[in-house]
Amino acid sequence: MNLTALAETTFLKISAIVFAAGMVLRILFVLVRRGSGPHAPGRKSPVVGAFKSLFKWFIPKRGFLRRNPIGAVAALVLHVCLFFIIFFDPYHSIFLWDELLGFSWEPFDIDISTIFTIIGIGALGVLLLNRLIFKKMRAVSTPGDFIALCMI
Repeated sequence: MNLTALAETTFLKISAIVFAAGMVLRILFVLVRRGSGPHAPGRKSPVVGAFKSLFKWFIPKRGFLRRNPIGAVAALVLHVCLFFIIFFDPYHSIFLWDELLGFSWEPFDIDISTIFTIIGIGALGVLLLNRLIFKKMRAVSTPGDFIALCMI
């Protein structure tokens, strides 16, 4: 079995399982965790609070762009690129969505997908440098932050 066939079958299934398991663990963590903080469930309903906690990270807080504009823009660019790569990359569309869901949609041209990939890798590099260069970011960074950047 060559590397392409392995990537299209075994590695694809493993990455989909790891992604799904991570999302389930994240939702369970938010539902189970009690107390104050950004992951605390809502006061009325823990389920609604869990989903609010998951989606509120998409909206930048007031003043965030002033404090760290390079990191904010790089994170936004990375997430936009990841969205388009995951949902519109030809390989993801054909092998992942069609195989898992039984249907897929029209993917981007491979050249457009490659551009999003290169821009996303550049944004990852900027985020990594941002964590290494700025003292405050370096102080609050954990090994898990660097592992997450490398895994993407």
